[in-house]
Amino acid sequence: WQGRYERIRVIGDKTRSAQSVEWLHARPERLEKLADTTRAKIRLLHVIRNPFDTIARRSMRRRQPLERMTREYFVLADQLMGLLERLDDGFAGAARIPVYLEKMIASPSGQLESICKGLGVTAEPAYLEACAGIVYGKPSEPRKAVDWPVALSSEIQSRIRDIPYLAHYSL
Repeated sequence: WQGRYERIRVIGDKTRSAQSVEWLHARPERLEKLADTTRAKIRLLHVIRNPFDTIARRSMRRRQPLERMTREYFVLADQLMGLLERLDDGFAGAARIPVYLEKMIASPSGQLESICKGLGVTAEPAYLEACAGIVYGKPSEPRKAVDWPVALSSEIQSRIRDIPYLAHYSL
């Protein structure tokens, strides 16, 4: 309700997703501490998009070479994979809710309803409609705005084939 509530049921933040991955990778017991402290079910909303878009956007925003952003991306991806494997094994009672950007854009109400279900909250039709109304009609594709060296794009494609949730993406 954006600042109004009767009972807190969900708390979230996305502004530091890369730092959160690094933070939890360094000390994964923090998830257990969070679960113990809050006595809440921990759910990680995992928003997934084309790695080429993520790398290109970071390169443009930070004015850094694609090669450097690619290295950083895959360091984080490896750290995240380790965390996801632990979650799949039931670590700290936490679970992941995967959300593919393309599916969210194609079916915002359906995806939001699935997210709410995963969070254990009821999604009222008016809420779903209001949220769906502000979802962009198509994803931005910064990957198309940069010139990809052939060797780098081949390396990225090879690396994403080894990450199950990214394997279907390409340049």
